[in-house]
Amino acid sequence: MSPRQLLTALPFLAMAATACDGNDGNVGETDTTEDTLSDTVADTTDTGTPVDTTPIDTALPPIDIPQENKDLRNGTRARIGHVIDGDTVHVWVGTSAPRNYTIRLLGLAAPECKKDYRQTPDGSKLVCTSDDELYGLKSYELMRDLVENKTVTITCDVANGEWCKTDDFDRYLAYLVMDDGKDAAVELARAGGAFSYTSFTASKRGQICRAEYEAQGFINGDPSKAQSNPKKGMWTLGTLSQVLAGMNGSTRSWYQQHHDARCNTAMQ
Repeated sequence: MSPRQLLTALPFLAMAATACDGNDGNVGETDTTEDTLSDTVADTTDTGTPVDTTPIDTALPPIDIPQENKDLRNGTRARIGHVIDGDTVHVWVGTSAPRNYTIRLLGLAAPECKKDYRQTPDGSKLVCTSDDELYGLKSYELMRDLVENKTVTITCDVANGEWCKTDDFDRYLAYLVMDDGKDAAVELARAGGAFSYTSFTASKRGQICRAEYEAQGFINGDPSKAQSNPKKGMWTLGTLSQVLAGMNGSTRSWYQQHHDARCNTAMQ
């Protein structure tokens, strides 16, 4: 190759040498990027401390939800459903899927009424349609107006929190205490809609007897005093003998045998 040809080829030979080196023209330098990165990773992860790989429990602790009381116990709150007659009602206990119970009011005897099955908000139930005994239909209407669809406190003659007792017809024996503190049995007797039922013991007998005597017109509900106050309810229909004549033989029997004597004892 002539000197002129050699001078012409030198630039191209330099460029070729640079391309073969792979170091962007930094001839003789070594690329240590990968080794340096590997050392860095090793330094940050290899601490000598064991890594806890136990799964994290993210579940919430169980919530202890108390069971709603739906038992008919002394002191239970309940809603009055269908009223059957003057001394028998249906009640509902609980708000979620409530339970239904039949209650026979303690210490009270209302005149009987004739009943037919009718459709009610509580389903097909017996409904008073006419008198069976004197004042039977009106007694039912008074109780219905007094308590139906109201919330009451159930009390009965057992220890607080215990189940109320039942009668021979599986009806629970209890009192209905309204939110104003008044007792439904006492108030029906005071309105002249029922008798104090003295055939069986009842802790509120004295109160019911006094209310009944008030409805008969006795001053302060005391039968030893003058009968000068206005009469109420069935007692406006005649004398004691006339009213009892409108009752069935069973009612007349227990009333005449022991009503007054047991009432007087309970009121002392």
